[in-house]
Amino acid sequence: MCVLGFVGLGFLVLAGMGPIQPGRAVAPKSNQDVGVRLNPSRFRCIVVGDSQTTDPSAFRIRTQTHGWDAPIIGELICVGNSATGFLVNNSNAGQSDIVYQSIEMNQGWPNGGPADFFALFGANWTFLGDINAPGSRIGRYRLRFGISNTDAPWEEPWGVGQPLVAKIAVRTSPMCVDAIETRAERGGISSPGARTVHKLSKQWGIQIIEQPIPIDFNPLGDDVGVGFYLPSSSVEQFGQFLQVLGVVIERVGPKGQRLNGTLIGYQGRGGWSAQEHLDRISPASRSALIEMIDAQYIMMMLGHNQEPGGQASIEPDLLRLVSEWEKAFTVIGRSRPSFVFVVPWAVISESASPYMLEVESVMQMLAADNRRDMLVNYLQRYMYLRPDVYDSAQFELDNALVHPGDIPTAVNLSEDLFEMLFHPDRTPDQ
Repeated sequence: MCVLGFVGLGFLVLAGMGPIQPGRAVAPKSNQDVGVRLNPSRFRCIVVGDSQTTDPSAFRIRTQTHGWDAPIIGELICVGNSATGFLVNNSNAGQSDIVYQSIEMNQGWPNGGPADFFALFGANWTFLGDINAPGSRIGRYRLRFGISNTDAPWEEPWGVGQPLVAKIAVRTSPMCVDAIETRAERGGISSPGARTVHKLSKQWGIQIIEQPIPIDFNPLGDDVGVGFYLPSSSVEQFGQFLQVLGVVIERVGPKGQRLNGTLIGYQGRGGWSAQEHLDRISPASRSALIEMIDAQYIMMMLGHNQEPGGQASIEPDLLRLVSEWEKAFTVIGRSRPSFVFVVPWAVISESASPYMLEVESVMQMLAADNRRDMLVNYLQRYMYLRPDVYDSAQFELDNALVHPGDIPTAVNLSEDLFEMLFHPDRTPDQ
């Protein structure tokens, strides 16, 4: 097990290679140094990252966190790969006057306005007139715990037979529909009683609506989630929209109270640097995601995609991104979170490049700036080698030598992250 921080190394010499020089000396900082002790039973976290942590693929560590040996109590679902532990089925319900699109973050919403997104894709319905289709479901977001979910199995079916709530982030604007109806679902069956009509704001913003998913119907049903319907009490107009950023399905107590446990949300997309996070995401998106997750931690794993300004802009860009997240907490009246800075593993070259070493140096500095923050270091864990060079039996990268090349590698990278976060005193072979 690695000790978090850069442990007293002025340089590191690897067999057959020259010395690897860190950018500047920073005092070592481990979670033991300052009393930071992460607990998976109290870990509500937002991961700010790129393709390794936000793409909904079984070949990414985002998906493989589903299998962590932790008390998982919730999941953020956005549009994406259906083989990764959740199912998203959005459509026009057979109505020619409804046009459905998934909206990519770099594409932007068809009605303009702020760049409101969580991760990779949002959902957009455009209405060409009043829809008279009572009982027709236009969308659903569900979790899959069953045996058919083989790419990214959950550690346990924590949503089956348990009271849940679905929190839905709806993007509002002057042209959004007047209302949307939600219905609880278990095992493909909609609850006859657990349904709610939500009136939507006509102002630019993000509105979080909720639908309880009780256990009084189909209690053993898998595929728990929420369905979207157009209420008969509203009239859709030509050119109106329904836009959904994502849905959190969360286990709750008997009276709907939030529980302690692990719940991870995500923001970002593949190919993004810190600069893209600053330029392409609205401040409201950060605040809304904080509320959706009830986040206490921000985990930042960036560095595989170079900053547009080059190596010299790593520090100012990451500093600004931290500041924007701090502001997002302040806007909704919450105290500053703890930041976990994750130094990514080496890519492309066999050992850590000068750029990656600068990322490490900046993250060390950021973690040392506040006693509540901490550093997690993949570079150090793998002896500053690319993972497949460090251990070819455990890690295989793709042809670009960047992403996991298979599911076992993604699992191993995810498990190593779990160990570094929650068991930093254990060595890798324990």
